[in-house]
Amino acid sequence: MGEEKVNKFLREHLYGGKYGLVKTRYSLDGSKVVRYETVTEKIRQSAGEDMLLHMDDKRVVVIDEKAALYYPNPRKTINTFAFELKTKINAHGNNQGWLFGKNYTNTDYYLINWITLPDDVKDKHWWKKDIEIISVESMLSQVHNPV
Repeated sequence: MGEEKVNKFLREHLYGGKYGLVKTRYSLDGSKVVRYETVTEKIRQSAGEDMLLHMDDKRVVVIDEKAALYYPNPRKTINTFAFELKTKINAHGNNQGWLFGKNYTNTDYYLINWITLPDDVKDKHWWKKDIEIISVESMLSQVHNPV
């Protein structure tokens, strides 16, 4: 639910909108973004496909959006981002995290997002309430799969 709120904000302000990637014909790897497509299938999202950027050279770039949901207002709480290397999936085992996970082989770029909310928001589950995002600071990082 929190991811959906961030994705909605990004669609309105980063991908679309007056100054979005499509309108400004943002250049990535030498080609321009001509349209974007939100991935809605949960199985694909859990494999690291959140947004597809369609480029003018006919390539499709796969973006995995990551957000520090529990740490809004980064300049006040946390000035870093945690990359998930391993997660405990149950009492019997671990799972490879999204940074090096074999299920994320389609991801071309990570879009790392730091969220800014109104100053009076203290609830770490802010997305469950009627709280609007003020801004998002984003960093696009190309995936480098280890050999």
